[in-house]
Amino acid sequence: MKYREKLGIYAPNTQDWSQRALNILEDDTFSWVVLREDQSKAKAEWLHHLGKRIILQATDHFNGDPHQAPGRIARELWALAQGFREYAAKIVLDNEPNYQPQGQDRWFAEQYARYYRALVAYWQWLDDGSRWELVSPAFVWSPFHNPLYWQQVLATTIYAPNMGAHSYWQTLSQRQSPDWALPWRKATRPYRNSDVFVLEMGCTNPMLTPVQRAQEEITFIRENVAEVVMLTRFILEGTSEWQFHFLTDDQLELYRQLANEEIPETEASDES
Repeated sequence: MKYREKLGIYAPNTQDWSQRALNILEDDTFSWVVLREDQSKAKAEWLHHLGKRIILQATDHFNGDPHQAPGRIARELWALAQGFREYAAKIVLDNEPNYQPQGQDRWFAEQYARYYRALVAYWQWLDDGSRWELVSPAFVWSPFHNPLYWQQVLATTIYAPNMGAHSYWQTLSQRQSPDWALPWRKATRPYRNSDVFVLEMGCTNPMLTPVQRAQEEITFIRENVAEVVMLTRFILEGTSEWQFHFLTDDQLELYRQLANEEIPETEASDES
């Protein structure tokens, strides 16, 4: 197996994709694409025909409010999923619910757990046998956002064959720490035996050049490729607030070199 089988890219979060972005997505460096729900089905169809494995990222349904009606949101998400079902076999139902300041509070996590329990129940009730695979929400993982609160509280709530993770770091110690970039190593039940999908990944050290950051990311991939199904580089391109993370040509070249390498047998995983 080559590294490309586990490499993903976060698609642009804008409606108009540049020709450069289309060219990068068209080649075989990245086998996986995380696609936001507000992108068109035409883009999903195009990516599907290219042979990309698509993970649909639902956003902004919860909006930090655990008192919303989960049945209504479940139906919204189900309608969304039905529209993409031919192209994407996995869907992430939320994104960083503990990012908000109130997300650091255990009460908020418990309220969210009630919401999510009902949401998943509605989802399973609506399921017509198409067997959509849910990926659990990825948490903000740092000592400041109490992610273990969320895992502990949601442990009795989520049926989670797939664990979503975000991996960001600035230092070597953070890159190798379960408290930062390796959240799955600190996973509580039911995540402990889940397949891990790194839905966002990146070195965010502002003192490093883009090439140095990409070298850090490639080291991270090599170190952890055996433990995860895939790793997603955030972000190809998009709105200006994410410009620091945009994939440069020099970074892309390093990823292309990695994509063509064979994963050592001792590091390869059976997951795909």
